[in-house]
Amino acid sequence: MPAYQVRETQAIARLRVHVERVIRRIKENKLFDGVILLSHAYNINQLFAVACMLSNYQNKALVKKWVK
Repeated sequence: MPAYQVRETQAIARLRVHVERVIRRIKENKLFDGVILLSHAYNINQLFAVACMLSNYQNKALVKKWVK
């Protein structure tokens, strides 16, 4: 495998770790611990967006420098 492909693969792997951490933060959000009523099912996208926004403001940023 050429060196440039190794560097590219490593960069993708590093970013993948960060994506998995963000997904874990969203899943750990207490917003989805309870039962969601069927009458609120149309709001699921909005609830998910709120969970994503809340996870962005928890602690500090996961990625400080983007890999080119």
